[in-house]
Amino acid sequence: MTHRQPNPAIARIVETLKSKGEKVQYSYSYQNAASYVVSTVAIDCILLEWNAHDIAQIRTLVERLSLRHDQTPVFLMVKSAGDNASVDAEVMNRVTETFMVLDDTTDFIVGRLQAAVNRYEKIMMPPLMAAMMEYAKEKEYSWSAPGHQGGVGFCKTAVGRKFYDFYGENIFRTDMGIERASLGSMLDHTGAFGESEKYIARVFGAHRSYSLVVGTSGANRTIMQACLTDKNIAICDRNSHKSIEQGLMLTGATPVYMTPTRNAYGIIGPIPKKQMSAEYIRGQVAESRFAALLEEKRPAYSIVTNCTYDGLIYNGDIIQNMLGESCDRIHYDEAWFGYSRFNPIYKGFHAMRDDKKRMRKMLRLFSLLTLRINCSMRCLRHLTFICVKGAATLNRRSSTSLT
Repeated sequence: MTHRQPNPAIARIVETLKSKGEKVQYSYSYQNAASYVVSTVAIDCILLEWNAHDIAQIRTLVERLSLRHDQTPVFLMVKSAGDNASVDAEVMNRVTETFMVLDDTTDFIVGRLQAAVNRYEKIMMPPLMAAMMEYAKEKEYSWSAPGHQGGVGFCKTAVGRKFYDFYGENIFRTDMGIERASLGSMLDHTGAFGESEKYIARVFGAHRSYSLVVGTSGANRTIMQACLTDKNIAICDRNSHKSIEQGLMLTGATPVYMTPTRNAYGIIGPIPKKQMSAEYIRGQVAESRFAALLEEKRPAYSIVTNCTYDGLIYNGDIIQNMLGESCDRIHYDEAWFGYSRFNPIYKGFHAMRDDKKRMRKMLRLFSLLTLRINCSMRCLRHLTFICVKGAATLNRRSSTSLT
């Protein structure tokens, strides 16, 4: 990005970048450059020509860069030692490197730029996506499932070819089974899949995470089958998704219910705090003729829908403190609330909210979270995460396993 027609040295850098397959976008004013970096995310590297007369505009530009492209490498191009000495300290602190465009060779500068882009991509890319893109570059034959063999099978018929052209080659080349050992396995959480789950845990503030492709319904059933048997009691939000009912049928667990409010307009409100109290839940257990048949009267699991289907949210600490008196496992079904961790207005109103060190001090309680990412965030259909936080997750020999 330069404030005017580039000088010959910069023009040579641009031409060399283009010859190596890189795409270059010019901006001939700092104001236009600032607008471009705010509106465009597909930026891997920024070259900024220094002009001492435009310090204020350059400061504005680098400030906007830090908001939208915090880790994107930024290179400052100066023409002389005098220009270099005039660089503002604030600007210098925000740039990755400074080039003397008339002293360094074009090949050296281009090499530095490409090396910076490679480092940036390694920082930016999530583990599984990076591994899949690297796998696609290797152009391996797929002698395994699925049977379309990297999409080639679709090209045998006219309608198949239309299907192939509609989605493009890469989605079929990276559509593979777990027998592709180079990527690891989703079943035993190894390789790129295992690293991806560790990455997800860090992003969502969990101790451990698991990836599923069965939607939140499958994730809810998975958690319930890991936590419950027909000898257990489950504390259930009466406004739960039907997958919770399915989990009860699969496990044979005995439910006791917390019933949310409902107004005259049919809007379902939150569960009253009274119904989350230990006294109320003990009363529900005592009144249940099915629970009376069980030896263990302490519930083994609880489920709260957050946010509700009408968009109401709970304070996570209140849920944890109140239900924690009755049950060791608290399941937050946040299928439509996956974005909550990334917006400060929802602080404290979701499952994975606590500091990990503080959670380690909790000897008993741990939280489970199901996130249907495709409902409210950008992903392919049915991607779901199970996130787990609490003392029991820190010991791999724990009796509760989700694998």
